[in-house]
Amino acid sequence: MRLSFWQRMDNWGRGVCPFVLTLLLVVFGAIPFHVPHFAPISPSFLLIAVFYWVLHRPDLMPVWGSFALAVIADIITGGFVGVGALVILIFQLVVDSQRRFLLAGSFWVLWLAFSILIGFAIALEWVLVWLLTDGVLEYSSAAFRVLVTTAFYPFVTWIFVLVQRTVLKV
Repeated sequence: MRLSFWQRMDNWGRGVCPFVLTLLLVVFGAIPFHVPHFAPISPSFLLIAVFYWVLHRPDLMPVWGSFALAVIADIITGGFVGVGALVILIFQLVVDSQRRFLLAGSFWVLWLAFSILIGFAIALEWVLVWLLTDGVLEYSSAAFRVLVTTAFYPFVTWIFVLVQRTVLKV
């Protein structure tokens, strides 16, 4: 049976929903809140989103989508273009390779695995930026960024679960 135009638009809208939601979170994360010293430790909503969607709906977060979002995040935040993209691609490949194991665990297992994986991802990003700059980078901001992102994980995941249950119903 052939789908009508509106049914195809509905399917398309549901398909791009994780990408658009993640893009909105990336833009939200780049908004300056005028809180002193908050920018270096702001949570990485992109890592949270890639982790969630690669685990639960990998068909809706392809590698090219993560790459595009990471490049956009690098441009918006003023970072080295490509560093975030490389980190996100490696992060996505690692999460995807452990998908079966992670989905078998509880929420607490996912949260623990997420905190460990983002620790490595943010450390890798810190090392790459350190190699590309002449100055000395402070590692404490990267450590606090891991803590802040880990603290935001349950709240952002809750939003994603609501979207998945309401908008992305199969």
